[in-house]
Amino acid sequence: MSHMPENFNPYEVSASVAAGDITEAPIEASYRKKLITWIVVFLLNLPLPLFFGSSMVAGAGVVGMVSAILFLLMAGVFATSRFPRLLSALQVGGVVTAVSQFLPILHMFAGVVAMSVTHQIVATAGANADDFNVMPECTLFVGGFCATFITAGIVLFVAAAIGGLVQAVRRR
Repeated sequence: MSHMPENFNPYEVSASVAAGDITEAPIEASYRKKLITWIVVFLLNLPLPLFFGSSMVAGAGVVGMVSAILFLLMAGVFATSRFPRLLSALQVGGVVTAVSQFLPILHMFAGVVAMSVTHQIVATAGANADDFNVMPECTLFVGGFCATFITAGIVLFVAAAIGGLVQAVRRR
């Protein structure tokens, strides 16, 4: 014997949903705004590194570079809900690092360090020296991934530091 009415359908859309009477929860709007902001700031920081990075990879290295970019983008999407203060700092500092591409000292430094470290990683792993050339291009997946990930890591660290300083000054 069931306690449900005879004509009850648990899969039927409620009348208020069907009528469009649903209002958006404030937390969802806030999350959406942070998510969109992260994506925009992330994309604004790509032009210069992508320009130089794409000229230094080929073959599987391109796949590694694109994989690292997508991984970092998705990590930011995950961080949007988990680490709001860090994400806020990255967004503020990310605007500064994006603008700094016009005087690309940070991005050039990050790229040179990343290529040097990546070269050591690949050489330590025992890859053939012909498979990883710092110049003119990297043809290994791991090389493209590491170089992109390290470059982005340096830029993200600087962005977080700048954003953290801005947040600290605002709190005073």
